[in-house]
Formats: sequence, C-alpha cells, structure tokens
Amino acid sequence: MPETFHSFGRLPPELRDKIWKLAIRPGGPARRGAHIFSIYDGSGDDVDKAVVVAASCFKFHHNFSTYLIDGGLWNACKESRLLIERVFDSKKWDAVRDRRLRSHTGNPVQVKGEHLMPATGYFRGDDSTDRYFTVVPYRDLFCLQPEILDYFNCEDISKPDGVALGSTRWGFHGLQNIALEYDPAWGITVEKADLGMRHRLSIVESIIQPLFNAKGLSYVWLIDYRIKRRHYVPTKEETTERDPIIFYGSDRRFVEVLGNKWETAFEDKAEIDSSCDNFIRIMEEAIEHQLDVIEARLMSHESSADWNRVSRFLKIPHLRVLACEYI
Repeated sequence: MPETFHSFGRLPPELRDKIWKLAIRPGGPARRGAHIFSIYDGSGDDVDKAVVVAASCFKFHHNFSTYLIDGGLWNACKESRLLIERVFDSKKWDAVRDRRLRSHTGNPVQVKGEHLMPATGYFRGDDSTDRYFTVVPYRDLFCLQPEILDYFNCEDISKPDGVALGSTRWGFHGLQNIALEYDPAWGITVEKADLGMRHRLSIVESIIQPLFNAKGLSYVWLIDYRIKRRHYVPTKEETTERDPIIFYGSDRRFVEVLGNKWETAFEDKAEIDSSCDNFIRIMEEAIEHQLDVIEARLMSHESSADWNRVSRFLKIPHLRVLACEYI
C-alpha cells in the first residue's frame, strides 16, 4: 500500500481542511497535554549548566508527548501551518507576548484566556531535521527525564533566562506542572534510613533543594506506573470529591490520585514500604525541616518581621501523585 497520497492537493479545500483538523491533538489546546522533556549535561561536568530539551525518541521511554501528535503540521505545507496557527490562536498570543517584551514590566497584566496561551519550539529530530512542537505552559504537564537526578533543577525552568517555553523573558509566567517518573528504589532508600538522617539523603536533597528555587511552579508530580484503579463502588462522600486533574499524552493519560479509588500500597520483598505516598510524606517532612532551619537562622540574626516577609514569598510547589492509564 503506498504511503503517499499524491492527489491530496486535488481534493476540495473544504475536505483538505477537515483532514488537517483530524491531525490536531484531541480536545485542542483546552485539554491538558503531557510532554516529555529530557535533561542532559550540555557542558561537560558542570551540573549547573544542564540543558532541558524536547525529546524525539530519546533513550528513556517511548515518547508519549502530545506535541508529537500535531507537530508535523508546522512543516507539512502552508495549509497545515495556517490551520494549526488558527487552532492555537498564535497571532493573538504572539501580539500579547510582543507587547510584554516591549513594555519591560515585571508584573504583566493578565489577559482573558491566558491559560491557553501556547508556546512553540523546535528540536533536532533523529533524521537531523528541525521538528516544531507546541505546548501550553500554564496547563500542560512537563515530564522531565534527567540523565541523572542531580540535573533536576526547577530554577533553570522558571528563571527569566531559563527554558523559553514558560519563561517570563518570553511573556509567560512560568510552568505550572512538572513531573518526575517515580522510582520505587527512592522510597526504599528513605524508608531504610534513620529518621534523623533522611533529610540529608542525596535522593531527598536532589528533589527538595530545587523546590526552594522554583518560582511560579504550582505542582511537582510523581508518576507511579504501578498504581491501578480499584474495582469498587465509591461511597456517597467520595462521589462529592472534586474531579481529578488529568493530563493526556498520545497513548495514555496521567490521572491525579485522589481518595481511596486507587491501589497505592507497595512493599518490596523485605516488606519495606516503597509506595509513592509514603515517599511524599517523608519529602514533606524534609521540607518542613528545611523551613524550620531557614526560620531559625533568620530569627537568630534578624527578626520575626524578616521571617514573615520571607515566608510570604517562599511558596514551595505541592507534591502530588499521578497514575498512568493507557488509552
């Protein structure tokens, strides 16, 4: 069967337009997407200069990124490019960002519907060609896959000269949702450690310290691929819970784990708790410990007013759990 339809240009314009629309991601920009971004060392041994890049088919996992569904429309032809520009209202949002860049204001005025403002970038594909992609920084999930966990750095994502996809330098307010794929070995490591030493573990510091540098980030999600839905009828109280946050990839969706609807308890062969819930509980304890240390230092050298001023701006992102469901 031929892979190329050479008579596509002879079809009526209305039919061609419908075909191009079928190539757009389901739900368009309004449905939360999920995207893989790899973090690799772009400058030798200097961890502080690790680079965040979009991944085409990197060495980690199958790329489920939503941006691959319709990214080809940017390059296919003029018709397809005009369509994807209309879907994401690119001209409107380009004008908004341009005004912000020229105004040089530190606190830009919010625009109605700004949560749908897209960002378009490109990466070098496996065939050495530039491939364009589009994300929605305020709504989408950015799944980071660092070569080593030391490369996980929220500051590089949120600072003005950081990743342009959500950078204030390019008219955005920063990314809202980033994720790491949870490794059960992390939970076993912290559970086996002495209670007083857990906050000093490298795995804990590698995740906790970047959170104190994150600006504008709302959530850091941990994806636990082991979690499955329970097969039971929810109680009346459970049916009144708020709807979970859901992010959609090309062949799966990531669902916020809420209530008792999920199997979340896991142990290794030695009956050591490796659940993501327990790991997050320990991480939150480490965050509280770090906050206590910061408060004690300020109170000993400055005053309670200084601590109150700092604490208002010290907003740590929430840690939450996502389950993966294939669709």
